[in-house]
Amino acid sequence: MTDKFQVNDNLRTAIIVGFLGAFTTFSTFEFEIFDLIHERYFVTAFTYLFLSVLAGFAGVLGGVWFARRF
Repeated sequence: MTDKFQVNDNLRTAIIVGFLGAFTTFSTFEFEIFDLIHERYFVTAFTYLFLSVLAGFAGVLGGVWFARRF
């Protein structure tokens, strides 16, 4: 028998929406890359992949810098 945690309804909704939102966004990102490769747009697919990851990492670095600065 497992015990359930008492979780506020707003927190439960935020977690569910956040998880599903992240999951579907990542799935779309992956599918777009797959589709580009399937259509033989290799340069576009890999450029999209690497620039997306690079831009995301730059955003993390910028956010950390900004948070530490202010």
